Amino acid sequence: MKTNAEMNLENLKKLIADCGGLKQFSKKINKSDSQVSQWTSQSKNSKTHKPRNIGAESCRLIESVFELEVGWMDHDHSAARPWPFKLVAREVFDKLPDSEKIAIDESMLARCKDQKIVPRSPTPTSDAPSPKTAA
Repeated sequence: MKTNAEMNLENLKKLIADCGGLKQFSKKINKSDSQVSQWTSQSKNSKTHKPRNIGAESCRLIESVFELEVGWMDHDHSAARPWPFKLVAREVFDKLPDSEKIAIDESMLARCKDQKIVPRSPTPTSDAPSPKTAA
């Protein structure tokens, strides 16, 4: 099981990559490149000689800036399904109401049926809406 520090670091690196790099990320969260670099490289604190982990306060700031749920940085997202869309960012999709997300799912299912593609059984993830059940 991953520690909070490990999950924070993985999520930080993912957000940095999604942002286009360290400089863009640092600017977006209004922190110095140096501080963000110390988090990602886990450079040792000169006084404690322990790795510089990203703290809870900084995690909450990042979540706020990126409009993520409080606590998002503290969860393991590595097992989540890869994002299937190339032109729509996950952050944009996540802001849609659940009813619109379900409509998109249903549209994709209809396209699969039209092309005789058998979709796999839905496996809901913690951050994906459950498909509407047939009545």
